Amino acid sequence: MSTYFLVDTPMTELSVLEAPCKRRRYSPEFKSSSLGVLDGDEVIYIARSSAPHRLVAITLSTGTQLPAAYTSMGRILLAQLSDGELDDYLEGVKLTPYTDKTLNRRGDLKAAILTARQQGYAIVDQEFDSGLRSIAIPAFDTEGKLLGALNISTDAARVDMDTLLDSYLPLLKEKARQIQLSVSS
Repeated sequence: MSTYFLVDTPMTELSVLEAPCKRRRYSPEFKSSSLGVLDGDEVIYIARSSAPHRLVAITLSTGTQLPAAYTSMGRILLAQLSDGELDDYLEGVKLTPYTDKTLNRRGDLKAAILTARQQGYAIVDQEFDSGLRSIAIPAFDTEGKLLGALNISTDAARVDMDTLLDSYLPLLKEKARQIQLSVSS
């Protein structure tokens, strides 16, 4: 992660994700957006635009660290690892069943990460916290260097998978494109 990116991409830029939701009449009050980087077995939140209503039982803010295996940002970042690095990660990671939907078998987790790699996005549906659904994509610079991951988290009862893919994924892709252009300028 470059210092330039950290300094010149303020948290307020993530609010760009909210305006299109308002125009499309999707309810922005039930989503949050974040930017994170992988640090060992965890994702570190380096920027966050929070929903007014808390979506998870814990408070997420800049600097929060969560287990990569159970977050959409973590999974899409893990998907960027080489096959050998991913195998090393999976061999050493502690699997914790946070909810009844948590993937807590290494083979299932690897399959989810490889699916994210192939699709270019990761979805985690109520695996870390019941009621929390999120989608994430990687962000790259113009030379293809990984900068981090962007995500949108939402209330699973209010946003279905189709909305996540059809409405929120394009917003993430546009924001990733904007970030890519801003770090190359």
